[in-house]
Amino acid sequence: MDTFFLEGARVWHRHKEQLLPATVSSCNDSSLVLTTDYGKVMHLQREELNRETVYLMHPSSIHGVEDMSTLAELHEAAIMHNLFLRYKKDNIYTNIGSILAAVNPYKQITGLYDAAAVALYSKHQMGELPPHIFAVANECYRCLWKRHDSQCVLISGESGAGKTESTKLLLKFLSCDESKLCRYSSLREDQQGGAGPGPEQNRVVRQNPGERNYHIFYALLAGTDNNHRDMYLLSEGAESYHYLSQSGCVQDNSLDDKQLFDSVMEALKVMEFTEEEIRDMFKLLSAVLQMGNIEFMTAGGAQITSKGVVSNVSELLGLDSFQLSEVLTQRSMILRGEEICSPLTVEQAVDSRDSVAMALYSQCFSWIIMKINQKIKGKENFKSIGILDIFGFENFEKLGMLALINEESRFPKGTDYTLLEKLHSRHATNPYYVKPRVNDHQFGIKHYAGEVLYDVCGILEKNRDTFRDDILFILKDSRLDFIYDLFEHVGSRSGDETLKMGTARRKPTVSSQFRDSLHSLMATLSASNPFFVRCIKPNMDKKANQFDSDVVLNQLRYSGMLETVKIRRAGFPVRRTFRDFYSRYKIILKIKIHSDDEKQCCSDLLTLQDKDKQEWHLGKTKVFLKEALEQRLEKEREEVRHRAGMVIRAHILSYVARKQYKRILSSIVTIQKNYRTHFWRRKFLRLRLATIVLQKHYRGRSGRFLYRCLREQKQKRDEEEKRRREEEEQERRLEEERRRMEEERRQQEVEEKRKREEEEERQRLLHEEMEKREEELRLMKEEEQKMAANTNEKSSSLVNGVCQKSQALSSSHSSEEESRQMEEILRLEREIERLQKQQEDSMSLLGDVPKEELRKMRDAEIYRLEKEASRVATEFLDLLDFGGLEPSLSSEENLHDPTESTAPLAEEEVDEGFPAEDECIPLPDFPPLAKVPLAKDVLQSIPPPPPAFAEGQVDAPSSSKLSPLTPNGHPQTSRPPAPPAVVTNGKKQAHGSSRGSDLEHATEEPSHPIMPDAESDYDQEEFEEAHGSSGGQYQRWQYHR
Repeated sequence: MDTFFLEGARVWHRHKEQLLPATVSSCNDSSLVLTTDYGKVMHLQREELNRETVYLMHPSSIHGVEDMSTLAELHEAAIMHNLFLRYKKDNIYTNIGSILAAVNPYKQITGLYDAAAVALYSKHQMGELPPHIFAVANECYRCLWKRHDSQCVLISGESGAGKTESTKLLLKFLSCDESKLCRYSSLREDQQGGAGPGPEQNRVVRQNPGERNYHIFYALLAGTDNNHRDMYLLSEGAESYHYLSQSGCVQDNSLDDKQLFDSVMEALKVMEFTEEEIRDMFKLLSAVLQMGNIEFMTAGGAQITSKGVVSNVSELLGLDSFQLSEVLTQRSMILRGEEICSPLTVEQAVDSRDSVAMALYSQCFSWIIMKINQKIKGKENFKSIGILDIFGFENFEKLGMLALINEESRFPKGTDYTLLEKLHSRHATNPYYVKPRVNDHQFGIKHYAGEVLYDVCGILEKNRDTFRDDILFILKDSRLDFIYDLFEHVGSRSGDETLKMGTARRKPTVSSQFRDSLHSLMATLSASNPFFVRCIKPNMDKKANQFDSDVVLNQLRYSGMLETVKIRRAGFPVRRTFRDFYSRYKIILKIKIHSDDEKQCCSDLLTLQDKDKQEWHLGKTKVFLKEALEQRLEKEREEVRHRAGMVIRAHILSYVARKQYKRILSSIVTIQKNYRTHFWRRKFLRLRLATIVLQKHYRGRSGRFLYRCLREQKQKRDEEEKRRREEEEQERRLEEERRRMEEERRQQEVEEKRKREEEEERQRLLHEEMEKREEELRLMKEEEQKMAANTNEKSSSLVNGVCQKSQALSSSHSSEEESRQMEEILRLEREIERLQKQQEDSMSLLGDVPKEELRKMRDAEIYRLEKEASRVATEFLDLLDFGGLEPSLSSEENLHDPTESTAPLAEEEVDEGFPAEDECIPLPDFPPLAKVPLAKDVLQSIPPPPPAFAEGQVDAPSSSKLSPLTPNGHPQTSRPPAPPAVVTNGKKQAHGSSRGSDLEHATEEPSHPIMPDAESDYDQEEFEEAHGSSGGQYQRWQYHR
């Protein structure tokens, strides 16, 4: 063994013309054990080892590099191994100069595409940060302003390699910053044609095994709710739709269809799509899905077996179901002014169905792009960034296949087999053309991706007919405005717009449309500065963390990755004109070159960067640079610009600072001025407010003084007026009172005269009666001697009987008179009180009348009223005279004469009283009445009653009951009615209460006589009259006895 490898050494092992990265597991003199990075264990014997089969790996290949143009080992294995090392570390992006290689991870890598990554890569140039799709987008945007021309990004790779995701990431970076918004042109190509702005139409109706249809269909099924599902006539799962389930793949574990639907809805709202437009788009997508479920059978031509699906499609598109069924199963042509209908086969009906589905999806996609471009449209001459994911058709075009197919399609007798014979005869010797040995209806083309076989069956028919006019007309007749707008400007095959694309009176073919679109695309790309993104699929199962070396190597080979690396390493990909180059990089020169020769100026500038001329060359009109030198020039230019910018920034900041200082100083002066104004104004306002307050109080004081004066004057006038009115009222009342008193006096005189006459008559009758009784007493005196013995025993009972009889007689004759007299006394007392109050009120109102005069007037009036009351009381006591009683009275008829008239009652006067608001003059309180005990000898001195009284023959009157005798043998008299209250010194004093208490004491203790009140004239006179009358009666009784 020539070379001994240490255990763990990294080596390259050539196995079947393929280099494999491996690690030495063991090494001895006889054998070598290697473990490849792809999991294989290789046992090599000594005779198999040489420097061609096993050799050490360069350090650049051991650890991996970010830019594969810097690899020391340039072969496919080194490139694939470098991609593998970075793939294991989730570094899916690798640079090849300015070309970006992207390996699809089939998983979400945290933080790789968030807003922080966008912000980071937008601030750095390409090469300063690790490789990333955002670095390509940022460099593309920088070149848009640096080169002043349009830019384009060409994204290549197999289906499932991540071309669409790369396109979305580029748009995401350019759209995150509003300053980067420009007009986008999203251009795509498919394998069989259909160029121009739009999607792969063929993918809508058929997919490769293991691939899904467009994501929007799965997102629509997963994201719509029940209400919208019913509106769009959708079923539950993707398995029920032919266009989604024919490839056998309906689920992508790396995608969340529900979240994708939410993202699409949010994006549509951001771009200001209306609810109606979104609803119409989703109806169209549902119609496309259900159109794939339309099935046919052969029955005299193609017949539709799923009528319900046709009804659903017609409802979603606003079409007539019968007309839709006809255009799918029949072909309508106009020949010499007549419409000719011919039935279609099942295969042709399926093609018609698929063409309608593709046309609907393509027109909807174009409409969405048009709406977005209208929202972000700039100026007409604004430069754009084009993004294109495309497969290669360069060999197909170089061989003239398109022209030959188009020419054969125009021959009336041309068939698929005549086309195949022409292809074999014309290109049999061409190295890119493949003539199969077995199949008689195929031919092959050697593309850069490999050899591809094409089937000529039905190729001319498909080339002649792209989209039938009858299908176009029925879509234009849709009841929905959305469907009509999609196909309004789509021309028919016989229209003027379509005739321009082919020869006169010839129908345009698919190949001619594709050729014209491809030429237009190449013209656009030629006028743009290109950037390249190579997408690589790590495995065929679309699984994460799985790297299939054979699959990757095949993609590296047909994509020309090795040649690209070699060209980028050995060639000069950067090409700039002398004027453009010098005008851009002359700012890095410290000493200015004064020369009109632009080529010499460029040479001097590049010599300062690379004296050996290894990284640059000068042509006739352009400078050729390697990318490394261009990056150094760009970096140095950015540094010079940064320093210049800092100087400019410093001057601008100083200018702004000075301007700000002056503005602040001016503001301070203004603030001070305004503050001083504010301060003195506030002080002025305070002084003015204080002055106003003082004025207010002074004016208030003056006004109140004037008001008091006016009020006093008014009060005086009111008081004088009131006094005058009161005096008039008092005079009127006094006059009325005088008239009333005069009237009463006259009535009393008449009454007194009448009473005197009645009293004289009564006295006369009483005198006659007394004379009769004296005669009877004389006769009885004689009998008394006989009854001497009985006289002593009955003396006490006789006294009681006499008292009872006298009391009964007095009660019977004077009950009415007593009532009248009591009412008169009460009336006089009320009148006294009223007059006293009236006089007191008059004294309070007439302040100018002397108090002495008022007192005299009051005393005179009181004296008059008291005399009147004494007179009435005297008349009352006169009724209590027992002097006329005879002991011979033995019956109630003798004691009471019904014919005897009594004095009429005086008219009761109504106490008018005084007003409640009149003020009373208080009088001094008089001392209470003295309680004198009644002497017992007064009752003992009463003589015994007559025998009739003693024997109980005289009954007490019904109106008055006799009181029982006391234990001492004296009669217990009833309590007389209480006299009315007497006004004494301005206060009412109830005689009844004092009299009542005196009578109670007299009843309990009859031995103590009731003494009159020394301070009351009324009591003294009453007492004297009562005792006078009783004494007279007692003397008369003694006399008769």
